Amino acid sequence: MDKGWSMRNTLLLRKDPANAAAWCWLSLDNEGRPQGSIYTGTLADAASEASGQRVVVLVSGAAGLLTRVSIPVRGRQRLLRAVPYALEEQLSEEVDNLHFAVGTTQEDGAWPVAVFSKQFMDSLTADFLEAGLDVQQVIPEILALPNNGEETSVLVENDVALVRTGKSSGFAVDSDNLGIMLAARMTDEEAGLQPLHLFVSKDELRPDMAEYVGETLVEPFAGDPLNVFARGLENGSINLLQGAYSRSGNWATLLRPWRATAALLLAGIILSNVVMGIDYFRLSRESEQLHAQIEKTFREALPEIQRIVNPRIQMQQRLDALQRRHAILRRGLRGRNIRLNYHGAQDTLLEAVIARGDRRLGSVIERAWRAMSRCTNVSAGESNSRSCSPMQTLPSLTTAYLCGQMSPISSSEKPSVL
Repeated sequence: MDKGWSMRNTLLLRKDPANAAAWCWLSLDNEGRPQGSIYTGTLADAASEASGQRVVVLVSGAAGLLTRVSIPVRGRQRLLRAVPYALEEQLSEEVDNLHFAVGTTQEDGAWPVAVFSKQFMDSLTADFLEAGLDVQQVIPEILALPNNGEETSVLVENDVALVRTGKSSGFAVDSDNLGIMLAARMTDEEAGLQPLHLFVSKDELRPDMAEYVGETLVEPFAGDPLNVFARGLENGSINLLQGAYSRSGNWATLLRPWRATAALLLAGIILSNVVMGIDYFRLSRESEQLHAQIEKTFREALPEIQRIVNPRIQMQQRLDALQRRHAILRRGLRGRNIRLNYHGAQDTLLEAVIARGDRRLGSVIERAWRAMSRCTNVSAGESNSRSCSPMQTLPSLTTAYLCGQMSPISSSEKPSVL
């Protein structure tokens, strides 16, 4: 048995031959042994039982064709493209309307191929999607018949005989013509006649095998043959979920309507990134120019400072030093009938900036006014005039303006009343 089957439990399904709208299913343990009884219901009912299990669906062998082809190609994708044209002359229908699934290569180098119509596969996968059933494998019933490799296996149900002639080969025929087909095959075979393992429902008559003279082993079964099929799930099976019907292909089908939206979204993201990159480059250039302008202004104002690290801090330190000197003079002249008149450093800086500033200075003045407005509206009209004086607020903002470190005015800074 395939190593994949031992990984977890399996739910085996097939359509009910007596009711086209119903399905039959059987649970198998991790060794492939049937667990419980065979249940019948809708595909949605089966989906509710499939939680955590590997889902395998058997399809009628009479709906497709099992054949083989010898193609000297390397690579599975090339093989899948070449198979339809290699079999074109053997098929009555246009290859564009057919789905081809390829099995593992055989000892003689040939590739087993299962051929089903795309209409059949479309209808089947649509039923899975509607029922919410995640199917891992779809296998022709013929390739689920027990076969030890040295016999021909036949299952007769509802006047149809499924014949498995090898690991990945077989055909379906009317049970009335089974003996004739086996006899014709016997004359075509170069090897010795293989024994016939015949599975027949207890409710059906044994088909006429007068033309077949080989050894026959008859094994009757009761009810649905899912128990029989469960014994034949092995490496020789061909999974029909390939190409456009593979599980990845199903996702592609589901996502196809969203491709245009995804493309537009991707284009929007790319365009946004391009615009952001352009803006970043532009702002970087402006920042470099502004930094050069700040450094130039700083050197003109304070030529004695040779090393510039942080213009804002260095300018503030120089202002603080001037204020300390003024304070020392005031204390030294106190009580000597000498009056000291001077212009404050901050006021001087403020007047110089207002006199020489450009339009950006408007936001500085507005910010100072808004800061003062916040202070005068704190806690029902109480204010701190020392900390909210315009002559203290505006110079600090002016210093930031000169050093290019002003940020936009946020909504939280805006006063409620102008």
